[in-house]
Amino acid sequence: MLTKKSVFLGVNILCASIIWMSLREYFHRSENKELKELKELLSSKNSFVDIGCHITILEYVSSTWESIWIKNIAKWKSDESGWPTGCMQLKKTKEYVDFFEKYVSDPHKYLANFNSVYSELPSNNMLQQVFSHHRVYDSCSKQERLIYIEPLVSFLRHPGAVCFSTNQQDKSYLMIPSSSDIVLKGFKKGFKKIFFDVGASIYNAGAGGDSQKWFVDNFRSKGIEFDHIYGWEANPTNPSEHWNTVPPDIKRKSSWFNVPASSEKGHPDNPWTFVREIAKSNDFVVVKIDIDTPLVEVELVKQLLEDPVLLRLVDEFYFEHHVHGSPMQFLGWGDLRGQKVSYPGLEDSYKIFQKLREKGVRAHSWV
Repeated sequence: MLTKKSVFLGVNILCASIIWMSLREYFHRSENKELKELKELLSSKNSFVDIGCHITILEYVSSTWESIWIKNIAKWKSDESGWPTGCMQLKKTKEYVDFFEKYVSDPHKYLANFNSVYSELPSNNMLQQVFSHHRVYDSCSKQERLIYIEPLVSFLRHPGAVCFSTNQQDKSYLMIPSSSDIVLKGFKKGFKKIFFDVGASIYNAGAGGDSQKWFVDNFRSKGIEFDHIYGWEANPTNPSEHWNTVPPDIKRKSSWFNVPASSEKGHPDNPWTFVREIAKSNDFVVVKIDIDTPLVEVELVKQLLEDPVLLRLVDEFYFEHHVHGSPMQFLGWGDLRGQKVSYPGLEDSYKIFQKLREKGVRAHSWV
């Protein structure tokens, strides 16, 4: 005969069994869901996530060619048409220009000439003489490796521009990282690739050629697909003039503000306000600044240089610095010798880009 105590005990055991079975089913489903999400993330075509891995920047190393220009740019710059002094120096090192043009699309092709690894290459090999690089440590492979970047030479455009070619808008000198050869900061699940374009014009056109389209196409060719694009354009533009040129897949992930970018700290139209609020430390962030207003753009660059938070967030930085001492004064910029701004000369451009690179930002001189 069952007692009340036996019935009570049986009910408790039954309830406990039901709860345990429910929890087991819940965790089983959750585990499968997370495993499925992880597999999808790793199999994504454009994914370059490195689960549990970190790449630490150890140092920035200027190439031999870059070091020569950094040392002499103050005396080689010129406000003369044709840039005679600078061109004379470039012609003296024409082998560097030729090597750069041959390997800029993929410096690693040069390594095919050697049956060796980086550490076994001659210390004076042409790769190190011409291309600058960040030396990094990969926690997964437990090895150091080099990530190359275009050297700071000439007037900070294509080394052949003006002196060997009339195409000063040639962007082929810009070395975009690939999805597998990027300065990672230890990306985690859910990271985003974000592009902030300050001076965006319209999608497929601009004073110096298209900007947004160039970044989308060229980063995509390297396996990097932007998750969102934010653009600022001060020139009053009929919205349809811009949006009618944007492909559907890009339109769905674009924000385009037809207002001037502000350099006031904390201002809602200051691009850095957006970067701080939207980007996370594990996101991949690309920023371009070219608004043809030196007072504003130089202030924005100074804010980047002086802000440790922004320096940690920004991976790739593109900037057209309007300065005197460059032949671009005769090719669209106008005479800039009297401008009252910080960093007014070409030698100051070198300082900006070198300092940013030393701080771990891949900084490039834009056109």
